[in-house]
Amino acid sequence: MIGVEYPIELPCRAVVSDHDDTVIVSRRTEYPRMQHVGQILGRPITRRQLDASWGKGMGDQCALLYGEANREKAQEIHRELAGQYPRIAQLGCLDILADMEAHDMKLGIVSAHNAVSIRAELVEIGINPAAFLFIHGDKETSPYHKDDPRTFNPAIQILAEHGISPEETVYIGDDIRDLSALAVGWGAIGVTTGVHSYGDFQAAGREYSGVERVPVVRSLADIRVETGKLIVPPFVELAV
Repeated sequence: MIGVEYPIELPCRAVVSDHDDTVIVSRRTEYPRMQHVGQILGRPITRRQLDASWGKGMGDQCALLYGEANREKAQEIHRELAGQYPRIAQLGCLDILADMEAHDMKLGIVSAHNAVSIRAELVEIGINPAAFLFIHGDKETSPYHKDDPRTFNPAIQILAEHGISPEETVYIGDDIRDLSALAVGWGAIGVTTGVHSYGDFQAAGREYSGVERVPVVRSLADIRVETGKLIVPPFVELAV
C-alpha cells in the first residue's frame, strides 16, 4: 500500500466539482459515443485522439476531432446520440450531494463539458440541476478552461455574492488540471475515478501551488461531510 496519511479537514461552505468522471462515469460511455459521432461524419476517431482531446471545451474538442467545419454539427449529433449511451452516477455521488445539501453547503459545477448536456445528464442519474447554485460549462468559462485559474472567475463572483470566500470553497475533480483551483485560493480534493493516481495529484499540487499534500480519495463515498467542513480519510492505493 502507498500514500497512507492522516485524515485532512478542509473548511467548506461551498463545494464545486468537475462533472465527467467525477459526478458521472464518463469515459466508459463517452469514448464510444464520440467515435459514433465520427462514424456519422465520416471521420474515424482513435483512442489516442480521444485521450489527447479529453478535458478541452466541448466545442474545441469537437473541432479538434472532427475539423473546425464540423464543430457545431458534431455537437448536435453528440446530443442526439445521448439516449444510446446512458450515464450512471459515480459511487457515492448521490449520497454525498444530499449530505452536502443537508449541511447547508452551496453546490456548483465547473466543467469543460457543455452546460446543457450536463443538466440533462444530471437528470438522467437522478439529480435535480436546481440543487446547484451554478453549472458552468465550456461556454460559461470561455475563453478559459482548466488548467487556467481564470476558468473559476465566474464561480468565484457568484459565491462572493452569497458571502462565501475562496477559503471556504472546495473543488473536487478527477484530473490533475482540476488542481488549478488551488491557485485561486480554493481547497481541492482529487478523486482517482479518472486516469490520474494519488502520485499524479501530489506532483501536480506541488506544481500548481507548492502544497505538500493534496487530499485524494478513491471515490466520492470516501469523503465525510460535517458542518462547515469536509473530512478526507487516509488514502490507501492497493498495489496491483
